[in-house]
Amino acid sequence: MSASDNFFELGGTSIDVIRLKREGEAHFDLPEIPTIQILKHPVISSLANYVNALLSKDSQTEEYDPIVPLQLTGNKTPIFFVHPGVGEVLIFVNLAKYFQNERPFYALRARGFEPGHPFFTSMDEMVSCYAAAVKRTQPTGPYAIAGYSYGGVVAFEVAKRIEAMGDEVKFVGLINIPPHIADRMHEIDWTGGMLNLSYFLGLVSKHDANDLAPALRPMTRKEQLEVVWKLSPPDRLIELQLTPGKLDHWVDIAGSLIECGKDYNPSGSVSAVDVFYAIPLRGSKSDWLNNQLKPWSGFSRGEPSYTDVPGQHYTLMDFDHVPQFQKIFRGRLEARGL
Repeated sequence: MSASDNFFELGGTSIDVIRLKREGEAHFDLPEIPTIQILKHPVISSLANYVNALLSKDSQTEEYDPIVPLQLTGNKTPIFFVHPGVGEVLIFVNLAKYFQNERPFYALRARGFEPGHPFFTSMDEMVSCYAAAVKRTQPTGPYAIAGYSYGGVVAFEVAKRIEAMGDEVKFVGLINIPPHIADRMHEIDWTGGMLNLSYFLGLVSKHDANDLAPALRPMTRKEQLEVVWKLSPPDRLIELQLTPGKLDHWVDIAGSLIECGKDYNPSGSVSAVDVFYAIPLRGSKSDWLNNQLKPWSGFSRGEPSYTDVPGQHYTLMDFDHVPQFQKIFRGRLEARGL
């Protein structure tokens, strides 16, 4: 191993990122090495420089940049992937590895995780920020933009914005999200959002996420978090380096994204959409496809595609399903000439 090696090209997974973070903090006696900084400094020498800055208390608050480069090798058109409704991008690490020596893979991470960074306050603000970041990273088209869950509608809006600048967007990948999300956003209160996040993070079961809400709602936020904390597998809490305070803050980030989606009303169109659908959070797959997802056809100037992918809404990118998902996803990129 050399100082110029890239952590992800050596085979690093999302679990390895968390392990490296934990062991680095212990070895250097640091209170925290933020996960995002490992993602942003995958080359060993670069990460070492960052840790040196932490040790010398020399690291200022970095200016927010949504772009997290997860894979930089390959000459094909880069793919930009917008975060799901939890705002974080660690979920994409395992997917990005399949694009090595093929095309760069950039994730877009929500604002608000780092101290001093305010939450987004509107969909327009978020889209403007992400479109500018995509253009900064890849100045000319054609572009390939995708989003998982909530990130799908954001990706659609970013693609529209880039087309409005006169650039070509050849691929818009929308993963298990309908065009109309406002009603769903209005349904999710603080308790519902906290339980969704806790289920997504593997802290509670699907059953608990669905059934706990009525009992939790009369409690204070602190009491609700304590209930979830007691139900959470200790190993998982250690793996995620979570504290009750961090979980509380993360719920607020997810809540800020829900607020941005409450008055979202899709309009306009992009060159073509590629919709990927899995088992939905509720209802049947056929109802989800035909009544919720098919309306994307009205926002696609070219022929849209609808592709079945394995797994459920929250599991389609986990270790079990990502090998099949990446194959299907890359097939659609190729079908669009990328």
